[in-house]
Amino acid sequence: MAEGTVRIAILEEDVEIIRHYTRYFAFDRGFEREYYQAWKTTYLADEWRIILEQCIQEQIAAVLAIYDRNKQRGWIRNGQSMLSLQSTVAQIYIEEGYLDRLMELVMKEESLELILYYHAELVKHYPAELLSLYLLAIRQRAESTSDRRQYQELVKDMKLIIKDIPEGKQQLLELAGELKQVYCRRPAMVEELNKSTSMKSVI
Repeated sequence: MAEGTVRIAILEEDVEIIRHYTRYFAFDRGFEREYYQAWKTTYLADEWRIILEQCIQEQIAAVLAIYDRNKQRGWIRNGQSMLSLQSTVAQIYIEEGYLDRLMELVMKEESLELILYYHAELVKHYPAELLSLYLLAIRQRAESTSDRRQYQELVKDMKLIIKDIPEGKQQLLELAGELKQVYCRRPAMVEELNKSTSMKSVI
């Protein structure tokens, strides 16, 4: 029904209706790039910069409200970041090329999985900053892993980081050695770090 309204509004060149619904669909269920771009094209460049900043602040305010409410209910762990809740804001930053602002969000994150989610967008611009995050996140992930599949995933992630941030090879080599010593009673972890020929060539 509403999508039909958008199509009619486009045919009738009703800009206000187009803006209303394209913005709604852009953020209704996560982030929809097609509707976001359709919404953006209804503004001139100078107008868009103002509208965009307003949108970002509204999205952040909404996230903070949800975060605070969930924290009061005890659903948020101490130290848990808001990056997963801010995924819509992060997608806007990616779409607009605001990688510096995206990196500010990621710098607050401790989860290896979430940092890696934005790896492709950031690694060419912030390799040193990402490496520092990865070294800490890998230690935390290693502490919480408990089975061979997870160890394999950890090794896979380390290999990806080395491939994309070769200047961090030595630090990751030292970290791998540290993990083998700290978790020497987890033979599966040590085995996964050791058995891969490609892993041995870089770590």
